[in-house]
Amino acid sequence: MAITNSVQHRPSLPKEAHQLCRACGFCCTGVLFADVRLQSARESHQLRQLGVPVQPGGRHGRLLQPCPCFTGACCAIYDHRPQRCRTFLCALVQKLISGRVSLDQALRIVQEARSVLQDLEAALAASGDRSPRLPLNRRIACALAQPVDLAARSSLATRQRLVRATIRLTSVLQRHFLTLPTANRSKQSLSIYSR
Repeated sequence: MAITNSVQHRPSLPKEAHQLCRACGFCCTGVLFADVRLQSARESHQLRQLGVPVQPGGRHGRLLQPCPCFTGACCAIYDHRPQRCRTFLCALVQKLISGRVSLDQALRIVQEARSVLQDLEAALAASGDRSPRLPLNRRIACALAQPVDLAARSSLATRQRLVRATIRLTSVLQRHFLTLPTANRSKQSLSIYSR
């Protein structure tokens, strides 16, 4: 099975894939994506009826990340989640389904990513981040936009820590969770800013 992040309909997933998704949640927490572009007016209306905030953007609106419906291990509106959420398979899930990694290996990768994310969260906190409800990429951008006092060693050390942690997490996410667009694949098949 080729690993792609293009949207594909999947009627059912193996039990192990569901276990991995519940252990991870990065596609819902703002770690992988800044938002989910809604695919139809019906989908947008249905989410609003459920009390889910739909933001302007795209043709039919978007669901900002971190997703307000993510409860830490599952989706509170699972049966009514957006089409893009229903069909997205990260590279790690695809590798699991194709047998390229075992469930134990995949869970260890999630733990590694969580550990690196924890370091990044600490670096963001040290940088003055007070926006846990924003997607991770926006939180990093806000922290990096703050001026650095070049005369203060602690200010430089804090910025260096943030940059190093960002690079480490980006590397882990690109290596295990994301596939980057290639010349023969549409750039719309993956954007780390929206799905």
